[in-house]
Amino acid sequence: MAAIRAEASASGNDDPAVETMTVDFSDLDSVRDAATEALDRFPVIDGLVLSVVALIQGGPNILPSGHELMFATNVLGPFLFAQLLQDRLDQSGALVVHVVAPFHEDIDWEDLESIEHHKTGIAYNRTKTMSRMIAAESAERSTNGVSWVAFDPPFVIDKNDPGLKDKWPKGPLGMFWRGMTMVAAKPPRVAGEQLADVMLLQPDRQAINGAYFKRTKQVAPDKAMRDTASRQRLWEELALIAGASD
Repeated sequence: MAAIRAEASASGNDDPAVETMTVDFSDLDSVRDAATEALDRFPVIDGLVLSVVALIQGGPNILPSGHELMFATNVLGPFLFAQLLQDRLDQSGALVVHVVAPFHEDIDWEDLESIEHHKTGIAYNRTKTMSRMIAAESAERSTNGVSWVAFDPPFVIDKNDPGLKDKWPKGPLGMFWRGMTMVAAKPPRVAGEQLADVMLLQPDRQAINGAYFKRTKQVAPDKAMRDTASRQRLWEELALIAGASD
């Protein structure tokens, strides 16, 4: 918040309307509390960006709730948060942007949270596949003026992060990500500006309901987003797990 205020002040706005909330998306009670707070504080929610991700090694990492950490953080928590805000989003004609990644992994319906047969890469990629499916299915179910889109940003790493060296996984995977950072990583500002363009520069939000953006370019929805039966099944199972079913 301090950084945003400083940037705004440098641009001539000495009193930007910036506020913060704290929520742990892996904890459904925290999600419910945050949604209640948001509804109390914000009479209009014009836009919602769901940019939530955890990539955790050495799993499965089981939370006290019984859910797997990456699944709860990347999928279940954001899903529930959006559902709890649904009426306010409808009233506001909001645009909801799911920040996604292009990685694909088929869903194991017998092991939805990747607990029984857990491999970090597969479990993570499965959560990112689910995020795209949720965006597409939410768009299909939207009847009240809310538009839902998926946004795939560039590869972003804050190279100025003083704790970056402690965040890499060990072994060859860590070496790979260090190399990728040197060669391909963009600073957070780049993705932020592209996301702002998608969020703010749409003349007709309804016209992009269900769209898939790679950076600022709209592209065709991918295989997972087009799989209607699997999308519906995932949405209904998540609603049941999260206690957000009709």
